[in-house]
Amino acid sequence: MEAARDTLEHRLPPSAPHVVLVDDNTGDIALIRYAFEINDMVVRISVAEDGLHAQELLTHLTSIQDWPCFISLDLNMPRANGFWALEFIRRHHACTTMPVIMLTTSNNPPDRRRAMELGATDFVLKPATFEELVLIVGGWRSYLTM
Repeated sequence: MEAARDTLEHRLPPSAPHVVLVDDNTGDIALIRYAFEINDMVVRISVAEDGLHAQELLTHLTSIQDWPCFISLDLNMPRANGFWALEFIRRHHACTTMPVIMLTTSNNPPDRRRAMELGATDFVLKPATFEELVLIVGGWRSYLTM
């Protein structure tokens, strides 16, 4: 199924909205992809498994002028966490105003406060059910036209 999805995404026109997902959990990535489909949101998705890979990916996307509409960013990842990635994103000239949604398992108020201070657009707790995730992803529709 993953190969079929990748083939489909490669057939999407370059004008399709582009989203970057930064998360080390491949299961969460698969669920988010499926939630976009359930919401009838046709998007190109690029994935980075941690903050360092996100830095490489965003640098590459900037070099080819393929800016995402928004970034969904996990907090707890190996090598470089979401705070590190968010700091890079906000320093990177092409990304200073790009919406960044922290999608995380952390419900720690200091984590939320720090993320917002670093420039996160929103801080969303990863839901307990797929139905809740579908609602969250559906709420991201407004970011696709930015």
